[in-house]
Amino acid sequence: SVRASAGLYGANGLWLLDPVNVSITGAATSSGGTPTTIAAGSTWVPDASPSTVSATQINNALSTGNVTITTSATVTGVSDAGIITVSQGITGSVGNLSLLADDNIIVNATISLTAGNITLNAIGGSITSNAAISSTAGTVSMIAGGGAITLNGSLTANAGILGRSSGAIDINGAVTMIGNGTIQLIAAGDVTGPGLISLSPTGGLSIDTTGAVNLSVTAGPVAVNTSGNITLFGPGA
Repeated sequence: SVRASAGLYGANGLWLLDPVNVSITGAATSSGGTPTTIAAGSTWVPDASPSTVSATQINNALSTGNVTITTSATVTGVSDAGIITVSQGITGSVGNLSLLADDNIIVNATISLTAGNITLNAIGGSITSNAAISSTAGTVSMIAGGGAITLNGSLTANAGILGRSSGAIDINGAVTMIGNGTIQLIAAGDVTGPGLISLSPTGGLSIDTTGAVNLSVTAGPVAVNTSGNITLFGPGA
């Protein structure tokens, strides 16, 4: 049998067999997977390497429904790690966006939803964001089951933010809660970084880690559970 459960700092999920690296690009069409035209409710399943998904098709689909991008292949014998790379901006006005990778997720272009939720799930890898990620009416969930979460770009949400890492969480960009949601950070390593965390007055910040905490926080309540050192800056601390 295959057991796909995880401890506190990992994430329960699927075992993705024979994964394929998937790139989300500015290509007019998608190739190396199905469906060849992504519509609302679609789940991208790669069937060849390389696998390229059109950001334009994703954006059109998100205007009416949900989209899921996976790295789990329908063919055997592929030797890719199962990395999702976002190289072209993604926007949406209605649906939820889910990126499900066997290994790492790398965000090099903006992801911006005005109504839906954003889920980045790197089942066996890390998450690195080098661009802005925002859900102005929903939530953002980032789960790194095999590594760290590194935020070099800004992160904004309305209803809640979850960051769960089997390693550290490194916050270099601004993290902003524009609604009444809570920011929850769970890590097996340090939770640190110079990026300013702006909370809602009622939502607050919750941190659970075995490592050190060194953050800048403004407004809202803060709760920290750690066996390491704690350093918080700002009026919210």
